[in-house]
Amino acid sequence: MKKIFTLITFLFICTIALAQVPQKMSYQAVIRDASGNLVVSTSIGMEISILQGSASGTAVYVETQTPTTNANGLVSIEIGSGSVVSGNLSTINWSTGDYYIKSETDITGGTSYTISGTSQLLSVPYAMYAGSAAGGLNDGSAAGVTPFWNGTTWVTNNTNFYNNGTSIGLHTTSPTAQLQLADIYTAGGKNLQIGDDTYLSDVDVPNVLGVYGVQNSDRAALKLGSTGPEVWGLNNNIGIGNNNPTAKLDVAGTIKITDGTQGDGKVLTSDANGLATWTTPVNAGAPYYSFATTAFGQQMGFPVGNTSAMLMVSLKENCIGAKGAVATIYLDCTTNDVFVLNSSTNASLTTSGNVMQLNNGCVPMTFTFTVSAGVVTINVGGDPGGIITSKWLVLGV
Repeated sequence: MKKIFTLITFLFICTIALAQVPQKMSYQAVIRDASGNLVVSTSIGMEISILQGSASGTAVYVETQTPTTNANGLVSIEIGSGSVVSGNLSTINWSTGDYYIKSETDITGGTSYTISGTSQLLSVPYAMYAGSAAGGLNDGSAAGVTPFWNGTTWVTNNTNFYNNGTSIGLHTTSPTAQLQLADIYTAGGKNLQIGDDTYLSDVDVPNVLGVYGVQNSDRAALKLGSTGPEVWGLNNNIGIGNNNPTAKLDVAGTIKITDGTQGDGKVLTSDANGLATWTTPVNAGAPYYSFATTAFGQQMGFPVGNTSAMLMVSLKENCIGAKGAVATIYLDCTTNDVFVLNSSTNASLTTSGNVMQLNNGCVPMTFTFTVSAGVVTINVGGDPGGIITSKWLVLGV
């Protein structure tokens, strides 16, 4: 075996496009045969290897070429443009240790290499170093994937941070907003943390949203809009307009609840499951129920309970000279039967079943009682011209 006794190596970038770092090196060698004669104007076979660490180190890149020598026995090739046997020239990290070029030659143009030589690369072309993992970035693995430096090399296949040029996704490669954070929360974990009790940071979206806390405190607030309320959280309580809530919901100010059943004088009443609706109270704002100008064909109604009720009524009717009449009445809420316990003498009250009759010397007035779901409905009949003002006091169960 004979060695190439003249080896001239020039390393420079073969410029292809300004926008890319070309991954090629120029290599030249003078080829002689076993007798020392120049091999001129001959197609030869060459295998070029990049070795790492030493002259006998691991080959990180191998390629073959079949160049032709010139009249002076000089062969010129571009390493990186041959047929790749193994490795990738563009992924070599030129900053990690020494590298060597090994050339093997078959002067007959085949692959029976009988001439070889190895020389150390004492310097690496700047542009190739800048394009390697030490000085720049390798090509990414997919569109939108953002690389990061792990302390040794650039990682280009991680999808934690995704940027498609329009939207940014954190832990998602399909963001549907300008910034989208995927839900990766696990028990004891956090999706997002901004600041801490030592170096407090606030988030402020002008005129829309503000989130801030009190340093070294267990409370935080959410402000909705530039003139909106502050919602505070403290000790598992929520305060609206109150930064020190002492109940699960502590509101400083008025509350408005509308569900279609609200009305004047109604109260919010809970059912057995804690669901609330607006209902008419038993005593709506007064200890009695008052009905003015109650005339023939009109109805009166108020709660009396589902069992029995004692009613005290005061009447004023035009047929008896605008005089009043009072009575105490017993109402059986299960049968609708009504009984007069006592009444005034200027106008008598009689009952039959669920009908009470006012006998006033004119056309009698009738009051028909019907109880349903704890509410009595009283239909007024009799004298079409009888106008009655009445007030009712109720003790019902």
